[in-house]
Amino acid sequence: MLRKVLGKGKKTNSPYEEEPVRKKRSTRGQASGVGGSSQQQPPQQSQEQQGDLSYAESLMVNHPYLPSSQRSWSNRFYREDCKKMYVHIQKFKMLQEKGFCEGLPEVPAINQQLRNRKWLKFNGLTEKGKYVGNPRMVREFYANAFHKKGALSDCKVYVRGRLVEYTDTEINRLLGAVVPRQCMFSAMKDEIENWNLDVRNPVKEFLGRPGTEWLKYSGGERPTKIRLGDFKPVARAWGEWVARNL
Repeated sequence: MLRKVLGKGKKTNSPYEEEPVRKKRSTRGQASGVGGSSQQQPPQQSQEQQGDLSYAESLMVNHPYLPSSQRSWSNRFYREDCKKMYVHIQKFKMLQEKGFCEGLPEVPAINQQLRNRKWLKFNGLTEKGKYVGNPRMVREFYANAFHKKGALSDCKVYVRGRLVEYTDTEINRLLGAVVPRQCMFSAMKDEIENWNLDVRNPVKEFLGRPGTEWLKYSGGERPTKIRLGDFKPVARAWGEWVARNL
């Protein structure tokens, strides 16, 4: 059932999915006239000129009041250390997202939760075959969002000529998701370490198959982990969805 719910995993990115580096067209004049004299080309229309801009130049057009100290280091990278981070994360294998097919209307326990939380749009973005991603742009995003530990961030990242905000509020606004006042999962995750077995066992009984045992996390003092393979079908489907997409 889980395979039907989430579908088979796709292979990691193909080089054909990545966009080639955008090149700037030459604007040099062409030789013309008698005796080999050269004549400058007439000025292009403003729209055409903007289409010929590099990503770094586009940033200045899109954000004209940006201080010179905040301009991008290159077309693809905001700072020089972002390029180094890109080279580093290129070695990492991408985790393929997986969405419930069409919101899985045949499983009300899943479909209704997607509707209640307004996650249908987000789920649709992760469905297999609906959209073709750009792995290079994804890596550029993460590389440019890199900050040293303890550094302050305004949650804006340079992506090919634009500054993209990635705050929780902006992401949820884009997806149209319902934002609860408090995340029940986060609250329970923080508290469960201090729960004794009598309090934790109802969680195991609700999520796990008969005979499921608590396991310890690496370095943990108490057994607070349930193996994903021991989850009941619907709980396991949610576990896979959360692990792949969130």
